[in-house]
Amino acid sequence: MNHYDFEIAELLLRVTSEIELNELFELQPYHRPYSPDQNADLHYHLHLLPDDWTIRGTYVAGDEHSDIYDVGDEIHRYYYWSVYSRERYVLVRRRKEDRDHFDILLQPAYLQRILPQFRLAAFLCPEEALLSHRAIFLHASVIDWHGQGILFTGPSGVGKSTQASLWERLEGALTEEQLDYVVRTITDGDTGAIYGVPTIETSTIDKRKY
Repeated sequence: MNHYDFEIAELLLRVTSEIELNELFELQPYHRPYSPDQNADLHYHLHLLPDDWTIRGTYVAGDEHSDIYDVGDEIHRYYYWSVYSRERYVLVRRRKEDRDHFDILLQPAYLQRILPQFRLAAFLCPEEALLSHRAIFLHASVIDWHGQGILFTGPSGVGKSTQASLWERLEGALTEEQLDYVVRTITDGDTGAIYGVPTIETSTIDKRKY
């Protein structure tokens, strides 16, 4: 069994895998030495689907990239390789009452094709997993203005990067390149922190308090 520990937003994510991952891609800067004595905040089990697995359950929601199904006491989300086909996918599932344990399942028939380009970061479900740890996942621009982090969030194309660039040019604010972040409240409930997340390889921000 293979073990991979990652620290994101001061949370320890532990991946236990039947499959050896030769490349961690965006997760490499967040990789930490595995220590069995250290308790993890979020747990992921990476393994294979049965050969005869078929999509099941009640359809809940979806888009061209993924679909979500209600399956009894579990939630199943299928991430498709291509917008043109539903035959090849990665399944991420969890129990409804548990946001700290996830299964990530690969199709055996396509294992050798997917492994060289398998981006584990895409299947860590930050939108769901972080909610139970006083954190949310945001698509936003961030500036550092006099030691404080300021977020500009909104749909793509609304002008987040433009707003950050104006602050940089007119106010001397420091800007960050990436556009995905985790915002997490600290234990006192009044202070928050902004963290980078492994969605692009050029991620440089670690934490800015505000």
